[in-house]
Amino acid sequence: MANGTSEPRLDLQVNERMFDELMSGMLVTLVFGVFTAFLIVHALLHVAPTAWVFAWLFVNLGIAALRFYILYLYRSKKYKMPSLKIYNYMLTLAAGLVWASLIFFYNLDQPLVMQLMLLMVLGGMPIVSLSTHSHLLMSFLFFSFPSIIALNYWALFETPDLSLNFVVMTLIYTFLVYSTSLRFHNRIKKSYLTNLENESLVQALKNRQVQLENLAYLDPLTELNNRRYFTVSSELALEAIYHKKARLFFFLVDSDKFKHINDHYGHETGDMVLKHIANCLRHSVESFNENNLYEQGQVAEAARLGGDEFIISYVVLDKDFDIENTANALLSKIHQPLEVADKIIYPQASIGVSEAPKQALDVSGLLRLADKAMYQAKKRGGDQVFYCLSTEMPPEKPTDAP
Repeated sequence: MANGTSEPRLDLQVNERMFDELMSGMLVTLVFGVFTAFLIVHALLHVAPTAWVFAWLFVNLGIAALRFYILYLYRSKKYKMPSLKIYNYMLTLAAGLVWASLIFFYNLDQPLVMQLMLLMVLGGMPIVSLSTHSHLLMSFLFFSFPSIIALNYWALFETPDLSLNFVVMTLIYTFLVYSTSLRFHNRIKKSYLTNLENESLVQALKNRQVQLENLAYLDPLTELNNRRYFTVSSELALEAIYHKKARLFFFLVDSDKFKHINDHYGHETGDMVLKHIANCLRHSVESFNENNLYEQGQVAEAARLGGDEFIISYVVLDKDFDIENTANALLSKIHQPLEVADKIIYPQASIGVSEAPKQALDVSGLLRLADKAMYQAKKRGGDQVFYCLSTEMPPEKPTDAP
């Protein structure tokens, strides 16, 4: 079923690209056509200066102007491709008919040079338009078929002595032109189809790479960042705080009595509690990141370190940042009642807080201090915040008295 739905979509993309290619080469084709029209009119006026010559030029330039307008609409994206394609087909057919009408100016009494010029234009237009119009085969047929008919008319009625010879030659020419255009069109279409398939494959590989990166850096249960991501991110945050004269806080969050929940209510309930805590951390991070200094680098990130242990890192530029209120608001959020399988559970957690560069200068040191603070919070009964009082900074050397 997937292949059935993807193939029409792929064909539509191929058609869009081929129409784009047709329109991208249209400007040069139109300019060439207008220049050729003036050359032909100049030559015809020397041989047969009639009003029909000016009428032919007027109609030719009018159709060219409309085709220029279609090109403008395409480039300005004012119309969708299906509508423009229909208008393009109509004007292409009209242009083909106008060029084919040159056969009515042909006369055996004209100078040989004039006859050759008209025949060269009628025979050359299908070849010249091949590189542009064959991207859309119908467009090429609309433009070239009137000229081919005109050539066959010339061979049949304007060459009485050698009409059979010229008819055979024009038929062979017709076969060669259309067989070549068909091969050219199919090769171009196949090329675009291959390119789109390759692009689709590359995109699929990129998506797969993103999925693999998510597996490497995301916790599958809570969809928070995992320990590996948090370590890398925190090291970058530590580097940033020295340049910005900021502070880095670690809030190490550990669920209270989580083993009791798993043993008495089951692991599914335990997973629900972990997801609940993760959502609370995510909400806290999102709220913090709405601050006015976010663009300057005041940002928070949350992660699950493993088991029932979570962490939030806060890069703080604001000197008035209230650690206690932020941590207590997080505890209150975690303590909200959670209904799991017709049971009401009130999750609790202990939070240990450490700070850089005041207490440590590396991620492992900050984690150790936050871990010590978190266990102090548990020793005091849990469901509370404890700010680390110790430090891993080297003691300052006493200065000698003068």
